[in-house]
Amino acid sequence: MLASECHPWLVESVSDVVESMCYSSADVIENPPVSAEELWVGRRLEFSGPCQGSFGLRVAKAAARLLGSSFLGQDIEEGDDVQPGEIVGEIANMICGAVLNRMEPNLAFALSPPYDDQDLSRFAPPSSGRMELAFELEEGRLFAWLEIRHSS
Repeated sequence: MLASECHPWLVESVSDVVESMCYSSADVIENPPVSAEELWVGRRLEFSGPCQGSFGLRVAKAAARLLGSSFLGQDIEEGDDVQPGEIVGEIANMICGAVLNRMEPNLAFALSPPYDDQDLSRFAPPSSGRMELAFELEEGRLFAWLEIRHSS
């Protein structure tokens, strides 16, 4: 399976998780501008099972704090101790699980814990092994990517 074949599942999964867990909406945007000045929070995880690969999220830091407050059911003032990285990691875990469940609903996958993703500076072009989508949230932008590795 190619990552590009997972496009509808990624769109549905991001929309479902952001709506149900963060009470926000996520709309796909084409050719998003990426500001070098903007601070980002990125998390990545690996999966294995019927196929292997990686999944990651990158969210503008200000948007991550607002999503975190909604996720935790706190006002932003109460959520001053919200750790954007932990929230983005938890959201990445839920979205990845939702994508994999849509991909192979009757099979099990193992997911690594989310970890810091330092490669936040680029929007990856589509390739046979990696797909990346940008979403406009009420709070800011979110980038989600999926990479499927094929054994040789």
